[in-house]
Amino acid sequence: MKDIKVSVVCSIYNREKYIRQCVESILSQTLRNIEVILIDNGCCDSCPKIIEEYAQKDKRVKVIHNPNGTTYGKALNQGIALARGRYIGIVESDDFIHPDMYQKLYNQAEKFHADVVFAGFYIHNAKGDNATHLHNKQIFENSDDTHLFSIKDYPFLMTCHQSIWAKLYNAKFLKNIKFDENGRYIDSAFIVDICCKTKKLVALKEPVYYYRDDNPDASQSNKRNDKSLMVILDDWELAKQHLKKYGRYEELKEAFYYQAAKASIRFYGNIDKKYKREFFEKYRKFLAELKNDITFKFKYFDPARKNFFIKVMNNNFKETIYDKYKEYGMGGIPLVKKIQKGNLRKTKLLGITIKKKTPERTEYLHGLFVKKKTPKYKKIYLVGVPVYYKKEKEKEKGKTIEEGIME
Repeated sequence: MKDIKVSVVCSIYNREKYIRQCVESILSQTLRNIEVILIDNGCCDSCPKIIEEYAQKDKRVKVIHNPNGTTYGKALNQGIALARGRYIGIVESDDFIHPDMYQKLYNQAEKFHADVVFAGFYIHNAKGDNATHLHNKQIFENSDDTHLFSIKDYPFLMTCHQSIWAKLYNAKFLKNIKFDENGRYIDSAFIVDICCKTKKLVALKEPVYYYRDDNPDASQSNKRNDKSLMVILDDWELAKQHLKKYGRYEELKEAFYYQAAKASIRFYGNIDKKYKREFFEKYRKFLAELKNDITFKFKYFDPARKNFFIKVMNNNFKETIYDKYKEYGMGGIPLVKKIQKGNLRKTKLLGITIKKKTPERTEYLHGLFVKKKTPKYKKIYLVGVPVYYKKEKEKEKGKTIEEGIME
């Protein structure tokens, strides 16, 4: 094929359950002149055989075998180096894409001569496509799909999900950027790289990608609790060093630390308790320079994430773990149990939820007594009747992080 418009790179490791849906969604694109680079990254299931079948059926498919496997970053670099298209896309092997994805991304890239096109995506799981989980809404609501822009124009882009796949990259631009080949989580440092190296970004205000969130083997699955979750902090530290290298740390630190909070707090909540102290100490080191930074305003933070950051910076380990409470019971049967799932904390009495708390709402006894709190007000209701209201005061300029805790 002489005129390859888009090269699609997909690194695969033991995804036989999902790989056919993934590859077929790529080959079914309405944009026909594409090449598909499938990388067998040390698979020990039937994936190598499956992707060879596709290569036999469709000349657009190129298969690479890494029999001993390598890191995800190195595999992607390998595929990008071989790509011959004008633009390059990345698809994860347990996800799939909309039939028009690359046609729409390509049209937008060509129209504005963009280095990177940003798009949104849907969460997908066994229950189907969840339209209420449309991610990167900020791109649709606040960015420009009629002009090129830079990260300086829209710093909030750093707060968006750090996906490398709901995007299209100009090949000449991308081939001068490398994924980290040593880390397990490589998205954040890469996103910092691309955002700091170009002023030619543009948005596609449509979701075109389906991100699977129920694969228990995925690196960021909500079901994981092993020590590998801790490695995400290495990626964030590398991303921070990139910001400093480009001289963009002060300009983007509000958005950067917010994005760092989203995944890392969840990982900290999920990781097995035997690793929590080690994760905490690593986290505290990552946040150390914020402790005395009175210019940091927690611009994008909700109260829960802000409080968590402050507790870590103040070395308050006990207050960051919600499983610190023992399960009180008789004969091995728990009477009171406190658990955490993501940002949701629950207290159960004899197996019945009597309290649940999220960053902006606390409920007690199934609505008989309810306290609602947002960054601007507190309200208390008794049997549905408001009995107390307090508007939060504006914080004084120059107030330190420690002073903010007391309010």
